[in-house]
Amino acid sequence: YEVWRNFIDDSGSATRVADNLATNTYDDTSAFPSQLYYYWVKPKNGPILRFSLSDTGIRSLSPPSSVQASNGSSTENIDVTWSAVGGATSYEVWRSTVNDTNSAVRIATNIAVTSYSDSPSLQGFVYYYWVRAVSVFSRSGFSSSDWGFRRFPSPQSVAATDGTPSNRVVVTWQAVLGAVYYEVWRNAVDNTGSATLYADFVSDTTYEDFGGDIYTPHYYWVRAKNAVSTSDFSAPDTGFGGIPPDLDSDGDGVPD
Repeated sequence: YEVWRNFIDDSGSATRVADNLATNTYDDTSAFPSQLYYYWVKPKNGPILRFSLSDTGIRSLSPPSSVQASNGSSTENIDVTWSAVGGATSYEVWRSTVNDTNSAVRIATNIAVTSYSDSPSLQGFVYYYWVRAVSVFSRSGFSSSDWGFRRFPSPQSVAATDGTPSNRVVVTWQAVLGAVYYEVWRNAVDNTGSATLYADFVSDTTYEDFGGDIYTPHYYWVRAKNAVSTSDFSAPDTGFGGIPPDLDSDGDGVPD
């Protein structure tokens, strides 16, 4: 058999793509994805050597490759990127909270570029993403998945006590939605680069510093975190216990 192919329904201008086939099956691997083709079969010998009736066929689009979702690079968005697919005119982005396409929801269509910025509701929470290529005649299967998340925002309203109570510094802050723990950092100067992680895995929004040097003012910062994300440093606040020694030289508990 011979197999012929054309972009239009005209065997007279068709191109032969296969010859001397001994079976009644042919896989056209040279077809361009998502292009509509007309096909004819013609016997090589026998009493009838004319073209068959035509039938149309389309090679499916390949799923996009190299799908990547950003991991905490922003508190506002998850950026999803992928490689272009030949023959595709647009893309769809799908999302789920589990790595299963059966539960995925299409969140974007008619995307003409190879990137999408998503703003899911929860920060510090993992989302899975898939991309499908689309054309007039075809839609690909799902790409491989990749997961991403929005970084936690920094804790707000960090406050450290100034002399009251006298035997400790109490640091408080506002809860961050989705955070499981907090880190408390401390430094003698206003510099996070040289700050010390003073308390880790704090499960409350309060920390009490009973350190021996609490009578010297220190800067305090807080970071929110869970198993996935850790926030940036909060704005600092200074705190100290009791009266700083340099203001109470006689130790009577009253500033000099």
